[in-house]
Parts: sequence; structure tokens; C-alpha cells
Amino acid sequence: MLYVKEPHHVSLNDAKDSFCVFFFHRFAFFSSAFFCLILLALWPVNAQSDHCPALVATALANVDALCAETGRNQACYGNLRLDAQAQPDTALQFAAPGDIADIASLTLSGMDASVPQWGIAFLQLQANLPDTLPGQNITMLLFGDTALTPAPPLAEVTLTVAGSENIRVRARPDSQSDVLEVLPGGAAVTANGRTADGDWLRLALADGRIGWAAAFLFVSTDEINTLAVVGADDAVYAPLQAFYFRSGLGDAPCAAAPRDGMLIQTPEGAGSVTLLLNNVRITFGSTAYVQSPGDTMTVHLLEGQAQISALAGAQDMLPGTSVSVALDENGVAAAAPQAPVPYTPDEWGTLPLDTLPRAVEMAAPLTDCTIVATEAVNTRSGPGTVYERTGTLEAGTTTTAVAQAQATNGMMWLQLADGGWVRADVVQSAGCAALPVTADIPPPPAPAAPSAGTGGIEIHIGSPYGCTPDTVAVGIPLTFEYGMGYADEAAATAGLADAWGLTVNGTAVAVSTVDVLFTGGPDYSDWGIVRRFYWGVQPPGSYSVSIVDRGDTSRGCTLTITP
Repeated sequence: MLYVKEPHHVSLNDAKDSFCVFFFHRFAFFSSAFFCLILLALWPVNAQSDHCPALVATALANVDALCAETGRNQACYGNLRLDAQAQPDTALQFAAPGDIADIASLTLSGMDASVPQWGIAFLQLQANLPDTLPGQNITMLLFGDTALTPAPPLAEVTLTVAGSENIRVRARPDSQSDVLEVLPGGAAVTANGRTADGDWLRLALADGRIGWAAAFLFVSTDEINTLAVVGADDAVYAPLQAFYFRSGLGDAPCAAAPRDGMLIQTPEGAGSVTLLLNNVRITFGSTAYVQSPGDTMTVHLLEGQAQISALAGAQDMLPGTSVSVALDENGVAAAAPQAPVPYTPDEWGTLPLDTLPRAVEMAAPLTDCTIVATEAVNTRSGPGTVYERTGTLEAGTTTTAVAQAQATNGMMWLQLADGGWVRADVVQSAGCAALPVTADIPPPPAPAAPSAGTGGIEIHIGSPYGCTPDTVAVGIPLTFEYGMGYADEAAATAGLADAWGLTVNGTAVAVSTVDVLFTGGPDYSDWGIVRRFYWGVQPPGSYSVSIVDRGDTSRGCTLTITP
């Protein structure tokens, strides 16, 4: 269904005591930010539940009328039931239109048809959009029983490099990590985090990058203890980019109203934008609907693309899917995101999509296991790189999978509708959690018979087992080397006629051999023969190799060829 933005035909005269106040929202960390709020308590006191559709229509009309000119980081609010918490050193007063105050948190009212009242809030935020795009903003539209609180400001400390020696700032809290910059002795720098043991400090470099340096390299100060404990991969967020969000548990109050939650939309052409909600990182260029009732936050992707990450786990999303993240008792991420599942829009009521700045076509629920190739990837005749390549999924290609299977190296592969296979971790997928595991897998092909020649790497098969080396990269010609000792030169010479063979993954492989008479040395007794079996270039995989010599199969090894 195509949602097109158009005006609501509801007279604002029906809204008693409506007014708009613009207020300045200032934090130590979130400076120069405003909210646009329209929170309504409109309708006769004796209103019944059948007034719900009209109340919603009036509220949305007020959003259109009063917030149409809202610019970057601006806001307005109307006659309302509003719970707002001020900064500790600020007196908060909303006594008349035009009052200005600093707001630290906002709570909207849910639908109450007996009053009636229903809260809706419209926000235009910069978040991490560049200053070079002043006309583009992230839009948040909150409705019903919801609450939004900016994350507390990060403590920052200005430190001085101790002594006169230069110090290295590294990419991670690790003395072996890459050096990003060298600070001269006596230089001042800003720290905004520390490791749990206090040994490393996270620094904000002048060029905008984040680096790490050992704490003992700076002049000691008690302020270091005020820094937040952060991980090596924790991101630093811009003002009004990190929030705590909660929504109600109830159903949509009527068919015309949405279920309590929040719509988020990025501007056209802005690329990916990142927000932090309840310590869940949402990187997206799209429109999403977010709910956070109780102990779970769920992101529903209506259009575009998104990635949801928390606690070292990440899930790529396709339109028509939902991803949930468990929250702890403090309302922050307690687990990695769950796999995407088809969303259920019939449970949401009517989302006010036409109130958003950009018209969107909401995707239908994604019921099939859908695959998107973000870059060109090979398809193969079976679940593994030992199988022949059957084609290529070009970047941007969307297709479906019908089954899945695990390769011998533990990687999961998806079987496409056309019979080909693709490795699951090199494509985006959604709706695949319940994909059946198939046992109808073609047998792996026998290793290719090598031609005569000289290998790029010699793999020595030792006694009793072991390959040296045991791991090589794909694309390199290989030669297996194996030696047999003899008591004297005559026996070694006679041994040239002994039967030799090479077995790979239990299958005998015909190979060419180069016979070398080895005279002396501890590896092959006093006399010996070294045989080299040229195997050529082989596909990635794990190979069990054994050498047959005069009926002796006790020597072998496992060789891994990496992609």
C-alpha cells in the first residue's frame, strides 16, 4: 500500500486550548537540541471510546499544522498532559504559551477515551548526520504511552602527556595494535573512557578519530576515575544520538490508532545513520517502527535496510521483518539480537505513516527465506567450497532459499530455489530461521587428479601423522612429500619399484611422482627415497591425506586449504 502525505480535513477549531511552545533543550552532552511535541488533551469530558478515531485524526492534524516548519533540532508542544523532568539546576515551568525550559526526559500519555487524551510527539534530530546536510534530519514520531530519555552525558577529562617523550595512540587497548597517532610530550588530549582495569584510556583525537593509550603515560589525576568503563568496540555517540525508549503494553485503542511505539525515518539520500536505543545500535537508511514494552525491544523494518547489533551480535534486516532484543531490568540490551522473523502489521493498528516527511511504501511481511547479495558471490553445486562453482549472484540480487545444510567445516550453506548453494555468512538473509535442514546433498567430488609438474609448496607428511605446513591458502600449487628409509643403497635402489599411492578423503588419487634417491641424513635413515606427489591447485576445504607405501598406510595428515 502506498502511503502519501496529505492534509487531514479536521478543523483546528475543534481542538480546545491548543497552543504551541518552542523550548530550548540543553544538556552538557546534548547541546543545542530541541524537541517538537504535540501532546493533546482534547475532547469533551463525557467522550466515549467511539471518539478514538476523531481524536487520533485531530492529533495528527495538529502535528501537520504546528510542526510543518520544524527545522533541525526544533520542537513545539500543545495543550497537553505532559510529564517532564528538568535538569537538577533548572526550574521547569510550562505556565503559558512561549515558556522556555530545559528538558531531560519526556513521557507521553496513552489513549484515555473517557477524558479523552492521547500523546504524540514529533522530533527532528541531527544525530550523526553531517553539518553539511542542514536540511536533512532524522524524524522520530512517538505516539501513545511512550517515554524517551537521552542517554546521560559522557564524562570527559583533559589529560597531559607525562614527561618529554612521545607516546603512541593505538587503535585498540593493546600494545600490539596499530598506531593511529603520536602525541608529543606535554601535549593535552581529551579522554572519554577507560578499560575496566584502568590500564588504558580512550582518547578523542583532534581529527575526530578514537584511540587508546596506556594510562601511566599521562599525568595522574583523580578525574580519571570519573570516566565511564567502555569496551574496545564501544562507539562514541554524537549529541541526541543515544536514548532510552519505552512503550506501553496495550493494544491499539482503535483501528484508526497505532499501537504505542515510535516511527523513525532517515532522510532521502543521507545513507546509513546510526542511533543507540537502550544500548542497541540501529544502523539504517529507511523507515522503522520500534516498540519497547517490558523486557523486549523490537524493530520492524518497513522499508530500506538496517542492521541491529548489541553485545557483540548483529542481524541484518530486510523490509518486512522484525528483530527483537531482550532487555534487562534496567531496560538495556541483555542479549544479542534474535534472527529476523516476518513482521505482523495487523497487530499494530494504523501507523501514521502519512505524518512522516517522506512517503513510503510499507513492505509486505517477508514470509519466504529471502537472500540479498550485497556483493558478487559464487554459487556452488553443493554446501561447500569443494563443490564446483555453478554461477554468481551479482551484487544487489534478491532470491529465495528452500533449505539449508552444514558443510564439513561447520559453515552453514543455503540451498537456492534453482538448486544452487551459497554460503550463509556472505549474503543478507531474512525469514530463514525455520528453513528446513536437508539431507539430500550431492556427494562431494573426488579431489582433482594432479598433473605432472612442480608444486608451489611442499607438504611434508611426517610420522606418525602431521602435515608441515598443515594450512595453506587457496590458489597455490601443492606437492606432497613423503620419505621411506632403507638399510642400504641396494635396498633403496630396489625400493624405487615399490608401489606408492596417495589417498585423499578416503579416495585413491592417481598422481605423478618424482623419485629422488636420498643418501644419508637422520630423516630417512642412511639411505632413503623421497617421493613427491604433485597435486596442483585445489579448492578450499579440509583434506585427510594418507600415503600408501608397500602396504603401510600409517602415515598421513589433515591439510586445510583456506578461502
